[in-house]
Amino acid sequence: MTSNNSRNRRTAVILPALLLVLASPSANAEDLSSQVERAVKAGTSTWLTWRVPSAADGIACCWNGKGSGESKTCSLESDSYGMNMSRDRDGTPQIDTGLMVYAHLASGGVDKIRIFSNSCRVETGNENVRAIAGVAAAESVAYLETLVDRSDEGRAAKRRSDGALMAIALHDEGSADRVLEHVARDSDTKSLRESAAFWLGSTRERPGYEALVRLRSSDDARFRQHLTFAFSQSKVAEAKATLIDMARNDPSGKVRSQALFWIAQKAQKRADADVIRSAVDDPDAEVKKQAVFALSQIPNGEGVPDLIRVARENKSREVRKQAMFWLGQSKDPRAMAFFEKILSQ
Repeated sequence: MTSNNSRNRRTAVILPALLLVLASPSANAEDLSSQVERAVKAGTSTWLTWRVPSAADGIACCWNGKGSGESKTCSLESDSYGMNMSRDRDGTPQIDTGLMVYAHLASGGVDKIRIFSNSCRVETGNENVRAIAGVAAAESVAYLETLVDRSDEGRAAKRRSDGALMAIALHDEGSADRVLEHVARDSDTKSLRESAAFWLGSTRERPGYEALVRLRSSDDARFRQHLTFAFSQSKVAEAKATLIDMARNDPSGKVRSQALFWIAQKAQKRADADVIRSAVDDPDAEVKKQAVFALSQIPNGEGVPDLIRVARENKSREVRKQAMFWLGQSKDPRAMAFFEKILSQ
């Protein structure tokens, strides 16, 4: 005879998300919010999951799961929320059109949101996992928006809000663009505004880029600094030109400096380096210093001749010192020859 303890003991179950059983047809008559509310009232710690179309650029899985390759497994119980987008060896994104959203219910409501591509192997752990069928993408986005707390920076609220924002960003659904822009503009929480801007740039393609352009009108210079990073993540062709415009014309020296940094990280054309070269003569001393650093970051040592020129000719003693420092860090033969010439004079 099986003991009560044996009957009640749960074991970890590993399943591809696509094999999760669907909820009963009768449950589908309720909307998503009602089903979650009913499950919360039941008072049992559990996971609810539903499938929506995915906008992920690759297969969204955890970066530190068990195993590797196709046998890699992600755990719902893990405290790590880092994501990895799988690509083929040639860099081509792997395609999975389904995204699984997992909402963890504890006392009082949803406290965690996890997301994985449909084909990602998921270890469910020791808690119940119940799937909800027939959830429309727009309905999912609308529900997840209610989980984004725009004013509370408490740890639990932040974890839930961050998970909800990430999930919204990876929905192949137009309303996600509106929600992310709304959070980026109107949230009282700095980290949420910045997180929403990041997702607009990195996942939402042209609608996300256009939202970032509108967000440039913000009076908050610190937020505009973060926008330079968001633009640097965008794959839209015009994003680099916008970043260059910020480096040249933003009224804040700190924003111009940050834009220069990201231009340098992605510099591929001579015009990119020209923007950095011209910034060495910016009226703001901090921008000058950042321009010197940015020259040192241009790939393939393309900025070394300009650093040498700055070290020789710039009117600012502090800027010349900065150029000398970064030349020394470069270990470039041209820099070494420059130092030898100075020492021999």
